Amino acid sequence: MDDKNIAGKEEKKVENTNKTAEEGVKEESSQEKINSIVQERLKRDRDTRLKKYGLNNEDELEKLIKDSKEKDSLSEKYTKLYEEVSSLKNEKVLNSLGVKEEKFDDIKFLFKGKGLELNKENLEKELKTHAEWSKNSTYKLDGNIGSEVRKNHDEKSDEEKAKELFGYNW
Repeated sequence: MDDKNIAGKEEKKVENTNKTAEEGVKEESSQEKINSIVQERLKRDRDTRLKKYGLNNEDELEKLIKDSKEKDSLSEKYTKLYEEVSSLKNEKVLNSLGVKEEKFDDIKFLFKGKGLELNKENLEKELKTHAEWSKNSTYKLDGNIGSEVRKNHDEKSDEEKAKELFGYNW
């Protein structure tokens, strides 16, 4: 090949390299413009969202989140404390009416199921039909499953009543 052809080819290479460099610069500046536009839109969107909740900047948002977490923690502690105090009040009511300690959980469950508040008045009403809860009860099982009989010290047994009624002396 002659020198003119070689020189022409090299000029074309240089021109192509220059065009590629110019296109790269154009692409870079276009990408920068796109990035700038996207960043501006994101900033506007973030500011709009902050203002929607009455906040001026992200620092206020972070403070709000921190305060919210602290309030949640305090709320959990308060709830646990409230439950403990309620439990102690319930036990005080149960003890004041002479309820057997082993019946506490059953009674709490029953009251919850009936939607009743565990207080002295409601417990007194229920004790009328559940003498077996009382520490002072002479309540005993008669041996038949599911059958319950209440005995008082003053009453005669069914057997004694039958003997008197029918005059039998067994």
